Amino acid sequence: RAALVGDTTFGKGLVQGYLKFLGEDGLRLTISRYYFEGGVYLNDLDSTLNDIGHGLPPDYFYRSSDTEPFIRALEQSFLLQRFAYIHQDELIEAYNHGTIDNGWLKELDEFISEEFEYPSDLRIKAESLAVLVAEQAGTAFAGKVRENLKTAAYRYDRQRLYSHSDYLKQRLAQLAFERAWSAYRAYHDVVMKKDKGIALAVEKILRQPM
Repeated sequence: RAALVGDTTFGKGLVQGYLKFLGEDGLRLTISRYYFEGGVYLNDLDSTLNDIGHGLPPDYFYRSSDTEPFIRALEQSFLLQRFAYIHQDELIEAYNHGTIDNGWLKELDEFISEEFEYPSDLRIKAESLAVLVAEQAGTAFAGKVRENLKTAAYRYDRQRLYSHSDYLKQRLAQLAFERAWSAYRAYHDVVMKKDKGIALAVEKILRQPM
């Protein structure tokens, strides 16, 4: 009955109950399954071994930046939240005037540079290659190769911040609004207006002739 916009759903078809014991202990137990029309079950057949299924594919595909490993690691570091809280009033004013630009990303980059470390696949491979070079060539040559590879990989990692610029600008504004007022206000004033997934849903579904 509904059109899905976004990425493939998680694919969980199990229902779990929670039993509380005396003291602080408890047990979370699978008590039932749910099925879609036609007997479609999202979990893999043997859900005792794997409780994540194949999920539902979307009608209109869109992958948000918040699923990217780099962004998830940044979110989990809470540095994004700290930066938004420190610059709360400035970010709100900038958002209202449409001036949350790459200058803010540069400030964010400087803010997280000393505490946030995200080794990308490229950097891991570069370090492995440097070890291989050290085994096959002289130490001095290997040292130069290692430094060049690490520098190139580091620059690539730092640029990943700017490759998700639209998402990060939106998140900074969202976090600032949420702290100043409420999650509802942040969603209404920022997410509904700036989220690309919502914009895609409006374009593909809501604006279609009935």
